[in-house]
Amino acid sequence: MAKINNSDYPELNFSEAVKMIKQFHEKLNGKASNFKSLANAFDSSEKSGWFKVKVGDLRKYGLIEGRGEFKISDVGQDILFYNTKEEYHSAVKKALNNIQLFKTIYERVGKDIQDISNFRAVLGDITQAEKSVIQNKAEQIRNVYIDLISNINDGFTSGKIDSEDKPKGKKQGNLPSNMISASSGKVYIEMPKDERYIAIVESLLENLKAQIALDVEEEN
Repeated sequence: MAKINNSDYPELNFSEAVKMIKQFHEKLNGKASNFKSLANAFDSSEKSGWFKVKVGDLRKYGLIEGRGEFKISDVGQDILFYNTKEEYHSAVKKALNNIQLFKTIYERVGKDIQDISNFRAVLGDITQAEKSVIQNKAEQIRNVYIDLISNINDGFTSGKIDSEDKPKGKKQGNLPSNMISASSGKVYIEMPKDERYIAIVESLLENLKAQIALDVEEEN
């Protein structure tokens, strides 16, 4: 678990964390008698520093529990084997609330975090970290935060779905020079003209694919 001033935050994306507990369930039925067995389930070494970080983040999200023996938590079970979408979103919200920094950010701004400058200001106000530290870590923290909140309710608010076949949003020619747009069918997205946002969108798409796969498994 990484830190910014006195606030903890995970370095592991939530989507990757869910993949890990799914693998844990598939290989060991969600239970490990010791840390070595847990590491073996992920083809890793119990001495690996990065693996220890990942396990710490899984614990911080509240997806696993235990220290000598390990198992998938109730929150993790609800995320993997939810009965309704509401149950899934509720479990993800619990994971968010387990991370005090993210809980506070969500209470302050929710999903309205498209502007990195505003996010830096909010992060600085919450953590009281030095400006150089905020500048250094804000983008990483924001990306992990976006990956997590994209799994709550209606997803990330940078995109919108119109009710008509054709998008009713602004045409690209009317956008500010620092913005770009894309549309396909009923989906219309606007975002800053910055390669970093492509990575964010790709992460969101992976989350959507994972949720669709879970829905298919549920139906079968």
